[in-house]
Amino acid sequence: MLQVDHRKSQPVYQQIYEQIKHDIITGKLTVGTRITSTRVLAKELQVGRNTVENAYDQLVLEGYIASVPSSGYVVNNMQFYLNQKSEKLLDYKAAVLAPNRKVEDVRYNFQYGNLDATIFPHKLWRKYLTDILESREAQEVHSYGDVKGDIKLRIQLREYLYHSRGVNCQPEQIVICSGTQSALEIMISEYSVEITDRFYQGRSWYNNQEFLVPYRLLFMDELTKIYNRRYITEILPSVLDANIQKRSPMSVIFTDIDNFKQINDQYGHIAGDRILCAFAYELQLHIDKNHDWVARYGGDEFLICLQNADEYRARHIAEEIRQAIMKQEFLYENHKIMLTCSLGIYTVEDFTKSFTCDMLLTIIDEKLY
Repeated sequence: MLQVDHRKSQPVYQQIYEQIKHDIITGKLTVGTRITSTRVLAKELQVGRNTVENAYDQLVLEGYIASVPSSGYVVNNMQFYLNQKSEKLLDYKAAVLAPNRKVEDVRYNFQYGNLDATIFPHKLWRKYLTDILESREAQEVHSYGDVKGDIKLRIQLREYLYHSRGVNCQPEQIVICSGTQSALEIMISEYSVEITDRFYQGRSWYNNQEFLVPYRLLFMDELTKIYNRRYITEILPSVLDANIQKRSPMSVIFTDIDNFKQINDQYGHIAGDRILCAFAYELQLHIDKNHDWVARYGGDEFLICLQNADEYRARHIAEEIRQAIMKQEFLYENHKIMLTCSLGIYTVEDFTKSFTCDMLLTIIDEKLY
């Protein structure tokens, strides 16, 4: 019997997926067995039907089950017999993941986050750590550094830029960031200040209005304070090209608020604006801001760009967002407004040059509805 635990951090659809997959691998569900329909299973588990469909879609994608017309979902006839080696497979997995398992017992350990202790330079680490703690600069270890980054590193960067790129600058002009995304946000914040008369007066481009437009207005949505449609138009093509060149998958999630017009009609447009701001804020909580970004496509439609993300990760994030929005109470005056949202997901796996940004937006828009 399938069971779900809403207290777990693991998404509900993934819990369903893992249990059915386990039953297929261990032979509890044999080839040709009909799987419970999405509607019935959703009712039994008291979850949304979309949640069950997401789990079934993942199983179909990996070949464990197949959709048969007029019969629903049945266990697929795999090219190899899973149950034959299931016990050995599960025993091996349990042995690898056991807490008392020694690294030496495993020939090749690809588990993420485990560092091979035999190759770590312990002596050098102790030496350098002791040198720092006993130096005059030990106080720097116990306090916050410069907001622009370590001054010695910025000095070295200045030398490197001068000799390798011919850039003549000062360390004070260098800001060390955690990634391209954070660097771009800092640039937007800095250059959003209007150009003063003292700066541009007398310049040859004084009458060029392009230089008088605050940079923030170019790429930031005035209401939600996230990126706008122009940012999508300017940045998404370059992101797409970069991933195609690297042959690295990227995913895009397109989402909108269900029945948003009714919210405006019932509570007013001010309430609608508050909902849009809260919705945009919630979306940003589920992405890695160093690589991924959220933009308002228009109205109540938003686009999420996930770089280096396959379909599994995109589905995981989309399910997290759907669950969070569904459980969130949006307050306006004395009203508690409950929301749901629709999401469309597309993972770019076509690395041909013929795949364009317009094609991506068209596909993802169709998947939303």
